[in-house]
Amino acid sequence: MAVVFKPAEIKLTAIIEPAEGAFVALCPELDLATEGDTPDAALADHDEMALDYSEQYTVEFDRFSQSPNRAPHAPYVRALRATPTPAGPRALFDWRMARDIPTPLVHQMLKQARLPQAEFLALLRGQ
Repeated sequence: MAVVFKPAEIKLTAIIEPAEGAFVALCPELDLATEGDTPDAALADHDEMALDYSEQYTVEFDRFSQSPNRAPHAPYVRALRATPTPAGPRALFDWRMARDIPTPLVHQMLKQARLPQAEFLALLRGQ
């Protein structure tokens, strides 16, 4: 009997969460977060950050691929590098507003960032 393996489609999660008069976009697969005045602005910044990160990962592949917290990012980085244009990340992101995500998952992601929410948002704002 023949067995055919179909490669799984790689998708990234972008969770958009309102926070203190702004919107935060979180990507748990790449440990990235951005902020914008609107959900679209947060997601656009997130697309750009994902591309920048994938470029940096590619340049420093030997180091990043050996890092326990960055090695799992490799398949996502390869997918991002396959279409290194602003439309590339948008096609990979399955984005949802935080209200559609179970609250424990949002809190788990903030916990993984290892910062209190207020400090996390201040860091995003460069304060």
